[in-house]
Amino acid sequence: MYYTINKMQDADLLTIVNQVQVKNLTENYYSSAHLSNETPRFQTDLDAVDTDMTNISGTWTHTHIQEILQWIMLLNHDFNETFREEMADKQPDEASVFFSNATLNLSAAGEHQLRLDIIKLLGNAEKNDPDPNSKDKHQAKILIEKWE
Repeated sequence: MYYTINKMQDADLLTIVNQVQVKNLTENYYSSAHLSNETPRFQTDLDAVDTDMTNISGTWTHTHIQEILQWIMLLNHDFNETFREEMADKQPDEASVFFSNATLNLSAAGEHQLRLDIIKLLGNAEKNDPDPNSKDKHQAKILIEKWE
């Protein structure tokens, strides 16, 4: 576990926010809150959204561009492989993978509102499940990309 935590600290994914001395041991308390610190004008809106989602700030991303690009490429690769496998092995109407695309003309405020709406929608998806007691649940991976 120490190796993983140290690697996460080296990648600036975790920071020590508190240290407590217990006899001859030092207990470290970690946080990843710095990943989601946005500019003040956006942070208030994002703080009002009560979800467990990771919302990585532009400031943190700017200093970790290479790692973020690698992560995005890995996620896209995983999607592409799953899409190819499901479409090859199943009837297209039975596949659990899907792709949706949209091109929208939005103001900066409209784009920000869309981001908030998506974060809220994803954050509430499990509690809004119309069949919460189903024994046939599976993981749904969602990746939303925005570019101009």
